[in-house]
Amino acid sequence: MLICKDCGESFSEDDAGSVYDDRGYCGSARAYEEICVCPACGCDDIGDAAFCELCEEWKEADLVEDGVCEECRKKTKIEFDRLLTGVFSPLQIRALRQIEEENGVL
Repeated sequence: MLICKDCGESFSEDDAGSVYDDRGYCGSARAYEEICVCPACGCDDIGDAAFCELCEEWKEADLVEDGVCEECRKKTKIEFDRLLTGVFSPLQIRALRQIEEENGVL
């Protein structure tokens, strides 16, 4: 899958549009290069896409790690911090963070 970095549209390579970019003359002939473009907006700023299993959306591949996008990781950390502060005292939270650093249990 591919994703447009301008409008966020995800699409397969088969669905991508194309345009011919005039590269000027190459010898006595005109040279053109075929460029892949987004079928929704026509932008040529396209990259690989990866699927986020939490939000179930296609995102830029470099923003997805282990099946979770950057935005979902941030939201999950906020929810986790809320859970910690709602259930545990500050002293317990410090102890949990030490356990995590030492043993990597979380």
